[in-house]
Amino acid sequence: QDCVNRMLFLTESDAALHGHQIVYEGMHEQFTVRMDRDKIVQVLLNLMRNAFQAMEKPGTVHIRTYRKDDYCYIEIEDTGKGIHQNDLDKIFDPFYTTKENGTGLGLSICKKIIQDHGGELTAVSKVGVGSKFTVALPIDKKEQPETSSCSEETMTAAV
Repeated sequence: QDCVNRMLFLTESDAALHGHQIVYEGMHEQFTVRMDRDKIVQVLLNLMRNAFQAMEKPGTVHIRTYRKDDYCYIEIEDTGKGIHQNDLDKIFDPFYTTKENGTGLGLSICKKIIQDHGGELTAVSKVGVGSKFTVALPIDKKEQPETSSCSEETMTAAV
């Protein structure tokens, strides 16, 4: 929750500027995910900015957080133009881009960050409807939110 709230704070003015609406469906359950908070926020910011760029006219971004089994899921779904299936198979490849001024590194870096956390980043899309990116991060079964601890490289955050 902390990472999503930080991302929302950092993107709300950009959303308002372009007329986009953000709908956030958070969870009430508390649990712990071991993570580097800044890197996860970086991933979420990149996914959110991509969602904004995919919507050529004012649209809606749905953000959902939920727990399923031993994973915390964060979904970012836009009402943008969508991604063609041929492109969808390559979007996580380094240097692959469909953007005129893109480097093709954003999504590949995001995927690597999530994999480094023992998680997975996936995408589904339908042209003309939009795209949904899902971050899955493993829940720390050993540690409870009340006993969270921080170190220089890893932060335990209640989600």
